[in-house]
Amino acid sequence: MAGESWVDESGGRVGKQSEPAQRGLALDAGGHVVGKSDPLVGGSEDELARMQDERVAGLCDHLVGEVGLIFRRIDDGVTVVVEDAEELVEPHVDARRLDHLGVERLEDDAVPIDLVEDVAIGEQHPDTVAVTTLRGRPSPLGGHRRTGLRPGSAFIPAELDATATLSRRCGEWATGERVKRVRVIGVIATAVLLAGVAACSGSPTGNAKASNSPSPTVTLPVVTPSPTASSTDGGVGEAESAKFTQSTVIGGLTNPFEITLGPDGWLWTTERDGKIDRIDPKTGRVDLLVTATDLFTLDGAGGMLGLALHPDLLKGKTNQYVYTAYSYDPNGRKKSLAMKIVRFTYDKASDKLTSPKVLIQGMPATGDHQAGRMKIGPDGKLYYTIGDQGHLQFAHTCEANNAQLIPTAAQVKAKNWFAYQGKSLRINLDGSIPSDNPVIHGVRSHIFSYGHRNPQGLVFGPNGKLYSSEQGPKTDDEINLLQAGHNYGWPNVAGFRDDKAYVYANWPAWKGCTPAKFSDLKIPAGVPTTPETAFTDPMFTPPLATFRTVATGYNFANPLCKTNYFVCWPTIAASSLDLYTSDAIPGWKNSFLMTTLKDGTVFRVPLAADGKSLGKPVELFRKVDRYRDTAISTDGKTIYVAVDNGGAVANLDGSPGQDMDDPGAILAFTYKG
Repeated sequence: MAGESWVDESGGRVGKQSEPAQRGLALDAGGHVVGKSDPLVGGSEDELARMQDERVAGLCDHLVGEVGLIFRRIDDGVTVVVEDAEELVEPHVDARRLDHLGVERLEDDAVPIDLVEDVAIGEQHPDTVAVTTLRGRPSPLGGHRRTGLRPGSAFIPAELDATATLSRRCGEWATGERVKRVRVIGVIATAVLLAGVAACSGSPTGNAKASNSPSPTVTLPVVTPSPTASSTDGGVGEAESAKFTQSTVIGGLTNPFEITLGPDGWLWTTERDGKIDRIDPKTGRVDLLVTATDLFTLDGAGGMLGLALHPDLLKGKTNQYVYTAYSYDPNGRKKSLAMKIVRFTYDKASDKLTSPKVLIQGMPATGDHQAGRMKIGPDGKLYYTIGDQGHLQFAHTCEANNAQLIPTAAQVKAKNWFAYQGKSLRINLDGSIPSDNPVIHGVRSHIFSYGHRNPQGLVFGPNGKLYSSEQGPKTDDEINLLQAGHNYGWPNVAGFRDDKAYVYANWPAWKGCTPAKFSDLKIPAGVPTTPETAFTDPMFTPPLATFRTVATGYNFANPLCKTNYFVCWPTIAASSLDLYTSDAIPGWKNSFLMTTLKDGTVFRVPLAADGKSLGKPVELFRKVDRYRDTAISTDGKTIYVAVDNGGAVANLDGSPGQDMDDPGAILAFTYKG
C-alpha cells in the first residue's frame, strides 16, 4: 500500500512512502523495473551505458511477476493499462494536463484518474519510459501530487514508437503477443530519468551570478566526491560548534516553518498543517493558539508558512495582532492553491488567536518555491516573499517563469496578483498598497523587489536595511540586500552576472516542451538559452555574496550521489536568515545566521559595519537534518533551530540520506564558552 508523501516549496520529500517507493522502482523502455532508481540523466554516454547494463539482468522477469502492467502494441504508441490496483483515487481528469504531457486519452470511461502523471518519455534517454502510479508520491510530471490508476485506465504516450523502443530490451514485449498481462501487487514509483526531485534545485540551466560590480563573492570550495558542510571552512565551524551544548526543546511537530521569539520569551511557531503555537523553550510546553480551519493543501503542497508579531503585542491592549500566510482553496473545487495573508488577534485571557481578518488573498501558490517569509519592518510595513513557483523545472518546466513580470495597472486595480511570483512585497498592515512603494515599469503595486527564485530568508539589520537569503539552482545560493524597485536577475541571472555554470534556458519557448523532457543536467538543442551577461537591466543588483559558485564545466553527476545527484550539488538550500546582535557570544555580534536544508548546517556570516560587506562563513551544528529556521534567546546564548519532518538530506559523508536525526524538532544550541 502506498503511503502519504509530499513536497515542500524547496522540493524536499516529507512523510511516509511505500516500500516500493523507497526502493525507487522505475521502468525502462524494455519493461525493466529499475531498483533504487539512479538518475540516468547526465554523465558520459559510457557511464550511462555502464549504469544501465548493470541493471538489465533479470529485470524483465521482475516486471512480469510483480509490477502489474499491460503493454499493448498499437501503431503510434503503447497503451499502459492497470488491471487491478489497491489504491484508487477520485475519478477526475485534468484535460489541460493531458495536453501538457502530450498524452492522448483513449476513452472517457477508461480514464478515471485524478491527474495524468502516468507515462513519461525520456527525450535524452529514449530507452526510458516512466510509469508513475504511486498515489501521494511527489512526481516531477505534474503540479498535483494525488495520482493513481483504476482498473481499465489507459493512456497512449503519443510520441513513443513502441516497436523501436520496446524491442531494445525484453524483446518479447514488442514481438509476439499483442497484449501481455501481469499481476498488480501494489504501486510503483517514479521515473529513472527524473529520479531525485531536488530539494532546492532549479533549472537545468546551471548556476551562478557574476557581478560587474565590486561586490565580493563568498565562494566556498566544493569538495568532491564528498562535499560535506563541515569540510568547507577549514574546521573552524566544528571547533566553534564544540563550544555549544545541544538539547531538544520539543519533537513531534508537523514541519515547523517559522519560529519567532515573542516578547514573553516563548517561541511563537507555525506548523505547515495550519497550527500556530506558543512553545516554552525551557519546558517544551506547547500552547496551541489556533488551527486555520480553511487551510488547504494539495497532497501536502502549501500549508502555513511565515509569521510576524506586531511590535505592540503583549505591551498593551491595542494592536494585539499576529500575522501569518497560508494556502487555501480559492474556488472550492479542491483542485488548486492560492496564498493569503491573515491577521489574528491574540486574546491573552484565553491564550488563543481569534478574529481572523484576511488582508490579501489570491496570491500565487504551488507545491514548489513558495518562499513565504514574513517580517514587520521598522517602517511599520509588512514584508513578505513569494518564490517563482518552481517554473522552468519538473512539473512546471513548460510554464513561463514570471519573476521578471510586473503587473499592469489594470491587474492591480482588479486585485489580480498573478505577477507576484518571484517577488518581495511591502504591504500596509491593513493589506493595502503603501503610497510610497516603488513604481516599477510605470506601476505601483505591493512589489518591493523582483527577479527572485526562492527567497526563504528575510531579516532587518540594525541599520534598517532589509536582507534576504535565496536558493540558487545548483550553485549560487545568495544573500541579498533588498532595495526598493531593484531587480535581482532571476531567471536571467543566478548569483553574479559571471556566466559561470549557468545559462537561462527558456523551456516554455521550446515547441517540444513537456515536463517529461526536463533535465537538470542537459539542455536539449531546441531550448533557447541566454548567457547571464546578456542581461543588461540597469536595475539589476548583484548579491552581497554567493555560496559555492563553481566554474562552467563542473560535473554535477557526482557518483557519490548517483541515487540522488542533487544532494551532491554545491547548493546549500538556504532556508532562513536571522541576524545575531548580542554581545553574549564572543565574535558573533552582527553576524547573519542562515539555515540550510540539504546539509543540516547553520551558517554564521559576519556583516560589516557598512551593512554591505560580508565576512567568511563559518558552518555550525552539522547534523543529518533539514534546518528550516532559527530564533535567538533573549540573553543571546541559545540558538533555536527548527527542523523539517523529512525530505532530501545529506549524510555526514555527503551521500544522500533518508533518516534524519531530529525530524519535526526544535533544537537548542546553548553557548557554554
